Amino acid sequence: MWDKIVWVIGGYLIGSISVALLVATVKDVNLRAQGSGNLGATNVARVIGKKWGLLVLVLDALKAYIPTYFAMQTFTSPWWHVGVGVSVVVGHSLSVFAQFKGGKGVAPALGMLLALNPVVSASIVTLSITVMAITKIVSLGSILGCLLIPIGFYLGAAPIEYTLLVTLMSVFIIWRHRSNISRLLQGKENKFNG
Repeated sequence: MWDKIVWVIGGYLIGSISVALLVATVKDVNLRAQGSGNLGATNVARVIGKKWGLLVLVLDALKAYIPTYFAMQTFTSPWWHVGVGVSVVVGHSLSVFAQFKGGKGVAPALGMLLALNPVVSASIVTLSITVMAITKIVSLGSILGCLLIPIGFYLGAAPIEYTLLVTLMSVFIIWRHRSNISRLLQGKENKFNG
């Protein structure tokens, strides 16, 4: 049991490493005072550049994909597979190294989901990206993905443990987007034109 708890704590600490903040430090940019102030890939792309935003997206996804994948190889219980991944998402969003602030959790969630169920996750990600491309609103695609992924896991006959914790994670990420939702309802959400 203790080894599993160590994995979850380790996942949280890995998630807490803010790639966006590291990139901003290298580029001598105060990311929290520019753009949305968010420590995530979208704000990096807006403030520093698309290449850097893509780098942050990939690394944030990998920091959840890799621990989740190895948890799946190490533990038999599905609870721990998804539990380790969710701990990375929480660490990313509430980083112990950044005064419990961080990104909204979309990129590491993507990495975790691709490890757990690549077919369902890739299908929903493709739909979300299509919505983003058409509307130029990143948050809309992210929120749509969060709404669809639990349904996809359920219909895809994923272990119930996956579906339950993925649902909770989706609710958490949607909650992190509450300011975006408010702007969407007012028709004032920022478009990504980078």
